[in-house]
Amino acid sequence: PAVIGGLMLVTMETLSDFGAVEHFAIPTFTTGIFRTWYGMGDLMTAMQLSSFLLVFICIFLFVENKTRKNAAYVSDSSTHTPIKVEKLSLGYSLLGFIFCSIPLLIGFVLPVSELAIWAIYYNPSFFN
Repeated sequence: PAVIGGLMLVTMETLSDFGAVEHFAIPTFTTGIFRTWYGMGDLMTAMQLSSFLLVFICIFLFVENKTRKNAAYVSDSSTHTPIKVEKLSLGYSLLGFIFCSIPLLIGFVLPVSELAIWAIYYNPSFFN
């Protein structure tokens, strides 16, 4: 259920995001809906694409609801052994740190650095 819930959240956020991807000119499903509506003036096709998006999200909601139907999330601590915490070696710690830093790098550091480069390049008097 956690994987489906996370996948559903990521999918809905990705499919509904418009501002940032439009600014960076990245073609997504949502920008396609707006281009169909405003660019081509085809309201019916834009409504069909929006309905498809809504059905897609509803399918994820349905699957997530079915997977956690009879799930128990609270356990009695007297019947279960506690989780054993293991200390990672330096190599695995570094590998885990790099792996966990990838979303931060792709989602924040790269776009902010690109915006800073554009600000400096297209506005030479930026620091004056």
